[in-house]
Amino acid sequence: ALLDIQTLNMSDLDLGVRGGALQHLKVSETSMRDFFARVAINEQGQVNLQSLVKADTAPDAPSAEASALIELGPIGVVNGRVLFSDRFIRPNYSADITELAGSLGALSNQSRDVLAALSLRGKVAGSGSLQVTGRINPLTRPVALDVRGQVRDLELPQLSPYSSKYAGYGIERGKLS
Repeated sequence: ALLDIQTLNMSDLDLGVRGGALQHLKVSETSMRDFFARVAINEQGQVNLQSLVKADTAPDAPSAEASALIELGPIGVVNGRVLFSDRFIRPNYSADITELAGSLGALSNQSRDVLAALSLRGKVAGSGSLQVTGRINPLTRPVALDVRGQVRDLELPQLSPYSSKYAGYGIERGKLS
């Protein structure tokens, strides 16, 4: 499964569709509890979630993003699990992120300059704590962001695929903060 949500609450959902095309989507507030997401970087370096929205290939056709108004209020997440895989590097890398909780502020696809506050925390590979903070607008193309991630007490052998690719050496033991 790409996404599985046990509890999803949305307040004041306003959805407009005309001729099978999205006209507008507005949600005042969203919360997700007990969810699972699979995030993968493919061999070409693209994130799988980017391919969920079909791009219009006609040169003169307006994009769905440009014509449809999307406004999302704050989003809260509790007890999430993300299975992350990176197939862009050799050997491939995978990490299991658990106990994911936090929030994303209100955002819209109408302005690249308005970034939503992001705050997430969780566990990586059962051994390390994860904290992600910053500002992001994933609804614009290209994605606008200023994000910082911190991992503490991660068992270093978990990062061996990355160290082999970028440092030329595998890791046998140790912890990273």
